Amino acid sequence: HHVTTAGGVKLYVLPGSDGAFTDAAFSCDGVTDAKLQAAVTACAGKRLLLTISHAWTTAVSQLAVTGMGTTLEALPGVQFSYAAATNNGILISGANCALSGLTVNAPATFDGANVAPTYAVIRATGDGAKVHGCTLNNVPKVGIWFDDVNTCAAWENTINGNFPIGDYTDITTGHFAIAIN
Repeated sequence: HHVTTAGGVKLYVLPGSDGAFTDAAFSCDGVTDAKLQAAVTACAGKRLLLTISHAWTTAVSQLAVTGMGTTLEALPGVQFSYAAATNNGILISGANCALSGLTVNAPATFDGANVAPTYAVIRATGDGAKVHGCTLNNVPKVGIWFDDVNTCAAWENTINGNFPIGDYTDITTGHFAIAIN
């Protein structure tokens, strides 16, 4: 089952006529991380339409897209915000997954450490990952990171680093809008 009512009735969420599931159907409320994660997990290999902006508050984890072939598509204006600057915002580890149309707001904190990156606003470790039409606001270290993948694609994204150029030093390295390794 996907959702349990207040009376204890267990329900399964069905897709709409376009074949997409919605976060609202999974009782996502914009503040409960577990509900959004459960919706993403339940839609493994399917299309989940994000209709509700969400403020991720769990500092030790990220929104994980693990199911092969999962697509997260956001309606215009939907935002995902997270609070832990030294963690991934969204981790795409399933193969052939896609993220489109989402505005992702990272904390307005810049990581000036002169070390190799270990996290990104959007980090993809699954082959065939696609990031399209997303807006990233504030980039602590890396905006989109395709980490150890063979195939990937990113197009028509807007990345607003929001860090003043005057604050960079001569030894600041390892900051990327899009990184591929």
